[in-house]
Amino acid sequence: MKIETYIDALVSYAMNTGLAEPEDHIVLVNRLIDLLGKPDYEPSDEPQSEDLEEILAGMLDHAVEKGLCDDGITARDIFDTRIMGAVTPMPREVIRTFREKYAQDPVAATDWYYKFSCDTDYIRRYRIKKDMRWKYASQYGELDITINLSKPEKDPKAIAAAKNAPQTAYPKCQLCRENEGYAGRMNHPARQNHRIIPITMQEKPVAPVPVEARAITETIEIVEDDAEIEETMIMSDEDMGEVVEIQNIENVVVEEPEKEEEIFQVVENQPEFPGGMQALMKYLRDNIKYPSISRQNNSQGRAYINFVVNTDGSITDVEVMKSTNDVYLDKEAVRVVSGMPKWKPGKQQGKTVRVKYTLPVMFRLQ
Repeated sequence: MKIETYIDALVSYAMNTGLAEPEDHIVLVNRLIDLLGKPDYEPSDEPQSEDLEEILAGMLDHAVEKGLCDDGITARDIFDTRIMGAVTPMPREVIRTFREKYAQDPVAATDWYYKFSCDTDYIRRYRIKKDMRWKYASQYGELDITINLSKPEKDPKAIAAAKNAPQTAYPKCQLCRENEGYAGRMNHPARQNHRIIPITMQEKPVAPVPVEARAITETIEIVEDDAEIEETMIMSDEDMGEVVEIQNIENVVVEEPEKEEEIFQVVENQPEFPGGMQALMKYLRDNIKYPSISRQNNSQGRAYINFVVNTDGSITDVEVMKSTNDVYLDKEAVRVVSGMPKWKPGKQQGKTVRVKYTLPVMFRLQ
């Protein structure tokens, strides 16, 4: 697979996981072609992989071949963290998103942050799943036992390089704040894909300050709908001796609007085209008909199409997020996406939910 295909695949991965938006496409591509030494980059029309481990492995093999990094475990870990750092949002964006979600639901915000850390590859899921785990019912209660197989052992070359590396006190430790975005070295892990959520901690809970009850005299009477309501008087010590009269009170019924089903942009289990990404690429190749007027005008480009995968897998709300600058190519992309078969719906916390998805559709004349 060409390095251009891995670059395109990682940019698509970043958008589908919510790490980036379609407006970020050019910037992300430019970062990656600079990082991977590919100044003659051209968009690839090869099928893309959705598997992050496979994408990074292809990029690392290219980097080793071009002499951009050594072929050791530590060197490869440092370089692939640098790659993921290129598609990881800035701290201010991550903190803002977390706080917005936390205001709605602290548990959902924490779940989002964990998934975000997995999507940036700070938490390497494909390594963690290699760990051995089991439970043991001891006299002290049930114990969780884990054998950590996820972190590979350093090779002798890496150990020697770490020993000979210049000693520095920055960052002060591996848990200090200065690690956020740190490039790493042979004796200190890279953290370019790490983002920290600041929190305020107190030594002990602060007891609430007792509040003196306000001297408000108020009477609320519940009556039948058809009962007559007499004049109501509300008096307070703040009224400076004045009387506030409320007359002719009518019973008003306010109908609550029906809540629309929430549309997620980032979920634990992304929706999937039947058969996976390879089948989706085949569907697009088989069904896209290049508009004759676009062919005559030698029009090419990539359209980013937004759509919603509903809980039953159906596709709705299809729209052009980023245009090819050719209305006929855009319309063709919308037509083909609208005609897709039902997808496997996305899930959040085990529940099937509606998910907004962005799909890049490439138009290229041979």
